[in-house]
Amino acid sequence: MPESFQNFFSSRRNLILLVACVYFFSSFLQYSFNSELKITGFYIGLPHIYSGDEPHFLVTVHSILFDGDLELCNNFRDAFAGGCQAGIMYSGKPEIATPCWGTQKMVSSHSVLNAFMAASFLFPFAAEKCLLEPLAVFFTLIVSLVTIFFSLRIIEHFNFSKKITAILFLALAFASPFWFYSKTFWSEPYLSFFLVVSLYFFLKKRFLAAGFFSAANLLIKPTSLIFSAILFFFAFFEKKKGSSTRLFSGLAFASSLYFLVNFLLYGDAFFFSKSEQAFGGNFFSGIAAVFLAPNFGLLWTFPIFVFSAMGFWYFYKKSPKEALLFFSLFFFYAAFWALPPWILSGTGGYSFRYLAPLIPLLVVPLGFFLQENRSTFLEKLFWLLFAVSLLVNIMAALTPLLIANAPWIALEKIFLRVFG
Repeated sequence: MPESFQNFFSSRRNLILLVACVYFFSSFLQYSFNSELKITGFYIGLPHIYSGDEPHFLVTVHSILFDGDLELCNNFRDAFAGGCQAGIMYSGKPEIATPCWGTQKMVSSHSVLNAFMAASFLFPFAAEKCLLEPLAVFFTLIVSLVTIFFSLRIIEHFNFSKKITAILFLALAFASPFWFYSKTFWSEPYLSFFLVVSLYFFLKKRFLAAGFFSAANLLIKPTSLIFSAILFFFAFFEKKKGSSTRLFSGLAFASSLYFLVNFLLYGDAFFFSKSEQAFGGNFFSGIAAVFLAPNFGLLWTFPIFVFSAMGFWYFYKKSPKEALLFFSLFFFYAAFWALPPWILSGTGGYSFRYLAPLIPLLVVPLGFFLQENRSTFLEKLFWLLFAVSLLVNIMAALTPLLIANAPWIALEKIFLRVFG
């Protein structure tokens, strides 16, 4: 690699600016659809939301800004009547008002913190209702860039070489599902933000802040309780006196906000949405689907994950306690999402979206693999799979074709569109 390139990629500022520019300018590539939601062309325009829970979160932002509440039926009905409160793709669609048929009130059963975060920044633009959709996407992009910054700080914590640090950073930013979700209004980028920031503070022994950011994640997705429990467990064994107490104080303060919001919205402080659907599936079938299901398996959309898995051993030999922490956060969260019986039918997004927030954690063991590997064959295989990861995630970031689609099917559609 030329020295000028090495100098460029060895600068933290250059890396952040590169990702910011690529993320920002690529978000203007948009697609038109027919009545069957098939792509009919592309154009340069403001970004918008596509599917999943995004319309619900966008409706919640509108309800906060214009109604000052979280009762969403009037907002859903506005979307059904042709308004843009659920996004332009869902304007006038009958299914968008389905949750409110036969009722006059419906409060959000989804996370509210990401909607409040977006609303707090977007209120100066509230006069332009239809502008809130692209601005919500841009806000997620900013949150994702902050997550990338803290991810880079975590990578630097382990003192990898500048070359390996740059590779890990580029793998996270461009060769993983992280890029796709940075351009959405799903909850996953926000979950990743609070997880990464809490982990950064934990590694720096700032346990009060770590506990607060970890517990704040409950207002994004209650399943993040797994992260908080793991951090508390590891803080309990810290040599520094009072570590677990400070972490617990942060956890308690932020958790109390979650329980208060639950009580105010649902009259039940311990309300957990869809808790009755969380268990009952076959764990082994579920865990196989998490990684290998053709339409959403993590291995197909982030194939260099195999080297992250191998890297955990090297990570453990170099830093046992931190390796166990990273492994526990990933393994127990992945295991939880293998349990719902509905998981075999997919997650309604790109890749296995429930694990997308953990991608920043996976680049650290990948770094230990790159640092310790002495096999020429594995090195060549890594670069081959890195190229595949890059290709797949460029397709995902620039087109919506990989939502609930296998990468090879999306590639076939692209070739048919271009050459067919």
